[in-house]
Amino acid sequence: MKQKYCYLLLPLLCVVLGAGCASPISVTNMQVKAVQIQNHHPFTVSVQAAGGHETNPLLYPDISNESFAQAISDSIVQNGVFSSVISSGKGDYLLEASIINVDRPAAGFDMTVVMTVNWKLTHVSSRKIVYQSVVEKSFSATVGDAFVGMKRFRLAQEGAARENIQEGLRRLSQLNLRGDE
Repeated sequence: MKQKYCYLLLPLLCVVLGAGCASPISVTNMQVKAVQIQNHHPFTVSVQAAGGHETNPLLYPDISNESFAQAISDSIVQNGVFSSVISSGKGDYLLEASIINVDRPAAGFDMTVVMTVNWKLTHVSSRKIVYQSVVEKSFSATVGDAFVGMKRFRLAQEGAARENIQEGLRRLSQLNLRGDE
């Protein structure tokens, strides 16, 4: 009789443990597909990110510096904010996006993540900072988006990053860059 209960409890234990593990943040889910661009800059840009952390599967999903920088780079290319993104070497400009804070819910049916990022654009040859601004954006994921809490949390975090990237790129496109700052 005891063995029968073991067969019933084992699948339940697997479901509970699997639902509680944090999966890595998706770069694709952070990418911005369409931004209203005011100016398409004819210059190259290099992208760096800071303030992120690798995901610990036992805790919660997190955004690494590499995945955040990749999502920003892909979004720049997708939307044509700059002529191209230079991954190695020096571009005309250096874009630094530093995650200052990520406000995460402890739990809930609707999970809202608020992400604050410092955006800084520097003209590489003159070393002049031509733009700097702090962007704070949020995103909520509901039970309708994902039943499992950890997945809902990941979706909210990816959404907050995507909203932040969208606003950051929108603001960068409003600049009138000359290339000789």
